Amino acid sequence: MPVSFDRRSKVLLALVVSMTLGAGLLMLLAPEPGAAPGDTAMVGQSSPPEPATAPAYLATDVEPIRWQRVVIHRLNETRRGDYHFVVDADGTIQSTEAWRKQLTPGGVAGQPTEINIGVADDQGGAETVTLEAGKTRFLTRQLIDKLGLSWGQVYLHSQLDQTPCPSKAFEQAWRNASAI
Repeated sequence: MPVSFDRRSKVLLALVVSMTLGAGLLMLLAPEPGAAPGDTAMVGQSSPPEPATAPAYLATDVEPIRWQRVVIHRLNETRRGDYHFVVDADGTIQSTEAWRKQLTPGGVAGQPTEINIGVADDQGGAETVTLEAGKTRFLTRQLIDKLGLSWGQVYLHSQLDQTPCPSKAFEQAWRNASAI
């Protein structure tokens, strides 16, 4: 005996099918749990390969327990040594003397709890700022993983003080960036 549906049943069935397909699509496109907004590759893009060993700027043992936050600044070239890491306009990531000193017992006065990243912000066009934001996000992800921090402990300097540091262009690129 053939089954016939009234109009209300057909609409209900169509609604259930649509919701099921929509939920499945959202699950496929959802970022990994715990990922920061903008921290996933777009559909069709591949993530950068994970390095087999830590990059040279992180290939050291670090006391993870003392670090409480990461702060991203606009690079002031005259104070380059005040940052732990620098992301240059070409995307090169470098550790500085400040990072290397704190790795040596007694190398730094006090117990710094903040990792400072200086970004060569506003030294190029939109493509340069996008590259810097992506590389900064990449470095930040590595620091988070190595030091047991979370994205909730990462700040732009402008979030902590009323200062335009880094620039609005960098802030926008940071929000939209995937790790490069």
